[in-house]
Amino acid sequence: MTKLVDSLKAYSNVLQAKFKAARQSVTDSDVKGGLNEEILSKFIEDIVPHWFIAKNSQIVDSHDAISDEQDICVCNQHQFFVQPQGGLLIAEGVDFVIQVKAKLSDSEISRMVHNCSTVKALKRMTSNGDIPSVLPNLPTDRYGYIPYVCVSFSSELSPKTLQERLTAKTIDKKTAQQPDVIFVLDRGITLFNCRDGRGHTWQHNGKQAKGWICLDTGNDTLFEFISFCTRNVPRFTRLTSPLNYYIPKNVQYKMIGDILI
Repeated sequence: MTKLVDSLKAYSNVLQAKFKAARQSVTDSDVKGGLNEEILSKFIEDIVPHWFIAKNSQIVDSHDAISDEQDICVCNQHQFFVQPQGGLLIAEGVDFVIQVKAKLSDSEISRMVHNCSTVKALKRMTSNGDIPSVLPNLPTDRYGYIPYVCVSFSSELSPKTLQERLTAKTIDKKTAQQPDVIFVLDRGITLFNCRDGRGHTWQHNGKQAKGWICLDTGNDTLFEFISFCTRNVPRFTRLTSPLNYYIPKNVQYKMIGDILI
């Protein structure tokens, strides 16, 4: 255990206490929902590299596909409009999204999986020379999709039932269109999507894990959240602005006056 890991885990414990105190101070569900997102976005601001944090925003790609509203979008320096609330974001300017849930239930899992599919349907474009910064064994076919993280404060379902429901509700989805990871804070568990077993996934008895696995992360659940957001999320050094994918190259304007030669 390194000193940095010790420090991050200590900070996670402090944040956990803040979560609990802040949520106990309000009873209205709408207020509490907004408070959950506010606390989590502040946590991201303190820990994860970003350009700005956007809340309740939609994401559009260069093919004009658009996502449903997302609770939290962690944006990078390629995001053109700095709109921290309710704006429209370009896909290349979003490093990852976080869906915040007060309590996971069967119906909330269905809503989360659908919401994720609208994000994973977006395609982030790259050009020759763009350099991704990720774990070295992450399959390159995942670079184009925006990572999707769910953080839930509690669950009415047991860990085993959560794993079973997630498997059942994503079985008809392509692996690239499924959520990446789910953290349930009060249960102290992390549900990690190992998909087809390629790349950076967990191993058990020397074998690569596949599909959804449930890990007992206990008091380290927030630390695992930090770890995922910093290690598993592709970030790009781009040679050209991604706005070039969105702005038409040939815009027809009416000429006024003569061309000077």
